[in-house]
Amino acid sequence: MMYYAVYSILYLISLLPLRLLYIMFIPVKWLLRIYRYDVIVQNLSRSFPHQKYAWIKQQRKEFQNVFADFFPELLKVFSASSKSLGKRITVENTSFVKDYQQQGRQIIVCMGHCGNYELLNIVASRKEQVKNVYVTYKPLHNKLADIILKNVRERFDTQYIPVWEAKKYLDEVKGIYIFGNDQYAPVKKTSEEYIFNFLNQRSTFFPGVEIFARKTNAVVLYKHILRTRRGHYKIDFRLITDNAADCAEGEVIKRYAAMLEQNIEEQPSIWLWSHKRWK
Repeated sequence: MMYYAVYSILYLISLLPLRLLYIMFIPVKWLLRIYRYDVIVQNLSRSFPHQKYAWIKQQRKEFQNVFADFFPELLKVFSASSKSLGKRITVENTSFVKDYQQQGRQIIVCMGHCGNYELLNIVASRKEQVKNVYVTYKPLHNKLADIILKNVRERFDTQYIPVWEAKKYLDEVKGIYIFGNDQYAPVKKTSEEYIFNFLNQRSTFFPGVEIFARKTNAVVLYKHILRTRRGHYKIDFRLITDNAADCAEGEVIKRYAAMLEQNIEEQPSIWLWSHKRWK
């Protein structure tokens, strides 16, 4: 009962034009000016040590504007058609993705938390008419919020699977599997991690994507994301390897980390800087 009540309210609000939703979320934008201020500034300063403080402040401001727009754009997905949302996304280099799929290859797509990654994962597969698209995710602790968000995420045929079920699906089902794989700050040292110099810092990456890719000899792609203007994005698929099984250990993640770094340096404000990414 609670699910239908909450979903109905969010659906009705989502019927408003996106420009009005942006206005409704202006208070959120103001609150975000103080949200994890020190964390964001520290992450930016350490990642771009040669930049002046004025540049760091500008990037922080632009990031918080992008972050604030994340919520009304995701809310709009509750009711908007795939056609209307598709007009906001330009997707490049998809022909070779379809070719690999027609060859029956397993495809793994790596991406960072850049731009409105939720909107892009939800809409892109329908826009480009590719099938069997699976996005790995970590379910929310709040069961109601998790169910609502999962139903919205799956409106346009993209299927969301818990990250711990990825191995099972990869072993049994051919498809396109999307993994978010930013670097992270480890709680303790383990043998199951890769460490590279990333954004001028010693950074740790999970090896899971590479393990899956090498085991299934998957084609591995990077989803390069740019924000072209407010509410509009461009996706460019780039090849990491078409023969993961032959890559040396750590090579797939190393190439991915380099592409993610390039993406962030090209447009710093769209990456999720508010996480405590380094210890």
